[in-house]
This record gives sequence, structure tokens and C-alpha cells, in this order.
Amino acid sequence: MLNQTRSTTQPSRVLLVFEAFGRLFLLSYSLFSTSFSFATPNFCEGLLQVQHPAPHLSLGETVLLSHSELAEPLEVQFLGKTLNLNHTLEHALFFDVKNFEIHILPYTQLQLQKPTTTLKSIFIRSENQVGGTCAAYSMFNCLRQTELSLQAEAPEALKKAFQDESARIRTLMRATHDYYMKSESIGQVFQKLASDSGVKTFIHPRRDASMFQESILEHLRQGHPTLLRFSIASEMLKTEYTLFDHAPNLTAPKAMDRRLWVPFQSKGFFDRAQSAGHAVTLLAEFKDTLNRHWILVSDPNWQAPRLWPVEYLSRLKSANLEAWSLFL
Repeated sequence: MLNQTRSTTQPSRVLLVFEAFGRLFLLSYSLFSTSFSFATPNFCEGLLQVQHPAPHLSLGETVLLSHSELAEPLEVQFLGKTLNLNHTLEHALFFDVKNFEIHILPYTQLQLQKPTTTLKSIFIRSENQVGGTCAAYSMFNCLRQTELSLQAEAPEALKKAFQDESARIRTLMRATHDYYMKSESIGQVFQKLASDSGVKTFIHPRRDASMFQESILEHLRQGHPTLLRFSIASEMLKTEYTLFDHAPNLTAPKAMDRRLWVPFQSKGFFDRAQSAGHAVTLLAEFKDTLNRHWILVSDPNWQAPRLWPVEYLSRLKSANLEAWSLFL
């Protein structure tokens, strides 16, 4: 009788196991389907319509994107247009705050709601540094951004420093030679380069972290590109957001490297900064739709700009921050 009971109850246990696996499968499928519905949109083909009725479009402003890949318009914030060295390659950047994604598209793939809309935020697209030459590339980039920002108002000496390929090479090589061969400080080299280019340098005070941070933000609000030098940890940090390249030669958006060198912050008594540091160009500041404060940064490790939380500027002492802004 006992054996008979076991033989009759055993199939029901098997059924229960199968039922449990079935429910697990359905749950997994449901979660997958939900995540798939929020997959990164593919803008590699076709035009992306930018809905913005105002006559000007500036950094941080909200726009709606429409595309055949989207079931409904996508709300994003404009992060500016970037230009390469000879201004032959233009890209636009959009920040999807909700999904923490930055979309990078060739400007030719955009269709503005008003063709006459003027873009107020135009930034450099960096060249990738070769070896440990971030200081030279960032000094070069900061001067480039100043010339781009000033446009017609730029001093003739600054215009000549970037007027053609030969001039740009000389400018970069001078920064490289004076910093790495003469062993002068980055501040000394940068101030000489700026002075010879007809622009002034503001050295940000380092007495207090909050004062240092606010000083930089005030200059960024005025459109003054800023060179920042800082100490780093032993490993790069991965950004919370992901950048996607939507180049027309791709069949799907390509996720870009999320690693960055950021200002060092000690995690314990034995945690020390590396002897080597890093240098970047701070391009602008803005707040997203969730009121988070960001800095748009040109890092010579990458071509496209990146975003930094403004809190990184509070690491004055731990990262030994130094900063210089350029202005007329």
C-alpha cells in the first residue's frame, strides 16, 4: 500500500516541478520582453527629426526626437554639436536622461523642425592622445575651444594657431615640447601659449574646495574653456551612462568605452593617488531635467565629449586639482 501511494504521488511531484519551471520561464520571458521594449533605439539609418520650435538651440535644452524606430517621440537634452580639426566632420549629441544614454549622430542625419534654427553650443571633437601626452593635447584642446567659441572675435594670433594643418601641428608640438622636454609646469606652459595666442589666463584659487568649484562654474557659464589637471587612482572609472554611436555605416548603434580617468578620491587610509596625473578640458556646465549638475568634458583619451558630475570639482585636496580658464 505504501509503495502504491508513492507510485501514485510521484507523477504529481514531477508535474509540480515542470509547473515551477514553466512559471520561471514565463517570468524570464516577461522580464526579457519588458527590457527589450526599452532597448536602445537604432538611428543608424534614416533621418532623425528634431522637434524644437525656438530659433536657437543651446546646451541642456530639451527637444523631442522622432524616428521610424520610435513608437513615440523621445525626450532628450541637447549636448551640442562637435567639430573635428578641419571642421569636415560634425556630430550632434543628445542625452536621454531617463535611460542614461547619450546618442551621437552625424549632423547630416538630423532634420531640424526649423531649418533656420541656430546652434549656440558648438564644441571641439578631440583627437586621441598618443601615449602619456594628455597635458599637451588638453592644452591644445582648450585653445581650440577658445578659438571656436570666440569665432570672429578671436585674436589673429589664435586664429593663425589653428588656421591649417601645419599651424595646428606646430601648436600641438610646441605644447608637447615645452611641457615634456623643458620640464616646465603645465601652468607655465599653458599661460605662455595663451599669452602668445592673444588670450588671458585666469588661475582658479585653491584655498577652499567650494570656492574653487564655484569659480570654475562661473567661468564655464561665461563660455570660458578651462584646463583641469588632477591626480588619478590606479584604475579608470566606468561612467553610469552609456554613449552610443549611430554612424550610418553601422547596422546597429555601437556602445562606446565607458572608462574615464576622474579626480582621485581616497577610499581608505592606505588608498593613495598615482604619481601620474591626467588633464582634460572643461567645455561647459548644465543641469539635466532631474536637476543633476553636469560638466561637459573633452578628454583626449576619447574623441567625443563626456559628462562629469560637478561634484568631481570638490576633490580639490585629494586629487590636487589645478585649473586655468581662457578669456579675452
